[in-house]
Amino acid sequence: MKLISVSKLRDYHWCPALAYLRHELGIFFPPTPQMTRGTNLHSFYGSIWDCAIALRNYEDAKLNLINLVDSYRGVDMSEQELLNVGRKRLDNIWSLFGNHIENGMKYESEVSLRSKELGLSGRVDFIYRTMDGTFVGEVKTGKPSEFDALQLNTYMAMHLDSNKGFIEYTESFVKQDFSEKMHSQVMEIKKNFEEMNNTKPVRTAKCDYCDYRKYCFKV
Repeated sequence: MKLISVSKLRDYHWCPALAYLRHELGIFFPPTPQMTRGTNLHSFYGSIWDCAIALRNYEDAKLNLINLVDSYRGVDMSEQELLNVGRKRLDNIWSLFGNHIENGMKYESEVSLRSKELGLSGRVDFIYRTMDGTFVGEVKTGKPSEFDALQLNTYMAMHLDSNKGFIEYTESFVKQDFSEKMHSQVMEIKKNFEEMNNTKPVRTAKCDYCDYRKYCFKV
């Protein structure tokens, strides 16, 4: 059975025409500077988690940020900006999970998930194992999207040990419990994706900064 990746459903939810061009016709573009910056920031956030869980002490983790910042000078942010982001993230981490971290919280990163029952595959950013159970965690460095919560909910459905999770945005952490309503929404998106044919593009504000517009509107 061929599994559909959650990232493909994300593309389809964003724009069916883009999904058709990318996944049916195989038209791809090189990463943009914004995408590269997001990838580097994503790695930086992961390193902060590594540091926090390894040291198990807020003050020690905060002091070690200097070393982390020195390793991430290529993310198009100044040293002070990286320090500010890192300190904010540590504050959020300790606010939500400080007690668990100090008591030996475990986690896995970049975990591949597969569900034959759902017909889906995906790679979740983090799986956290705490005294209160297992959490699924996703990191988002761009603008919040409606699909973020749907994606997190899907990973919870695919990971049978977890029914709770959170999304890490640049400025906040958003907690979320598993929702059958969201699950039904994702299954409907999957059904539409599977039935996808030469999808007619619809012009929206998204088109102004989408590289695929020249294929959709011949401009």
